[in-house]
Amino acid sequence: MIDLHKNGHRQGPGSDFHTRLALQFTDVATRPTPQIADIGCGTGASTLVLAGETTGTIAAIDLSAVLLQHLSGRMTQAGFSHRVSPVEASMDQLPFQPGTFDLIWSEGAIYQMGFREGLAAWKPFLKPDGWLAVSDICWTTGSRPHEIDRFWSASYQQMKTVSDKVREIEQAGYTPAAHFILPPSCWMEEYYLPTRDRIPGFLNRHHHSEAAQAVAGEDQQERELFIRYQAFYSYGFFVMQNRE
Repeated sequence: MIDLHKNGHRQGPGSDFHTRLALQFTDVATRPTPQIADIGCGTGASTLVLAGETTGTIAAIDLSAVLLQHLSGRMTQAGFSHRVSPVEASMDQLPFQPGTFDLIWSEGAIYQMGFREGLAAWKPFLKPDGWLAVSDICWTTGSRPHEIDRFWSASYQQMKTVSDKVREIEQAGYTPAAHFILPPSCWMEEYYLPTRDRIPGFLNRHHHSEAAQAVAGEDQQERELFIRYQAFYSYGFFVMQNRE
């Protein structure tokens, strides 16, 4: 899976525009030297935007050394290496002191812990007036066809509606500031289609092994399901402020 995505601009749905949009709901860009964490940063799509839009120091956190190596190259090329530090760590074992960050960012990664668990685990690392911005997959309707309901219920048990997520944000001790839904272009043009284009090379590198074909098949299945059922789900982007 990492080999398939290591050369990608991003490892999940999103866009530079929507990263900037979410950031605008915070005051982090106006803080002189904000401390920022980008959790599950992958090869650094969101990290590049955060570095460009703020004067902050960024801890780019991912469990994959391979993805972080690609991120480091991109930061050097963009002239941000002096402000971005790659950190190889698990999102549930962050190597930082409490109250460190003005902003914790995480696009498309919090599902690995669970939405509620991530909100709770990362809160102590925020400053009292710090911000948390995450994107997570959500149902956008109250009901949906059985096929897509069964697929995502099996893949992500905490997949809920947007209103459910906002309620969980409040229950976790945050003040919701904004939320919005990512459009289909963030899935197709930004993620699924570039990934599809890398599949032939990926299969060739792995000599069309059974494991590689399984990865390619899963990607194709998920893409085809989105094409059929995109009216029923998407990623929600949630921006919230710490509440002490």
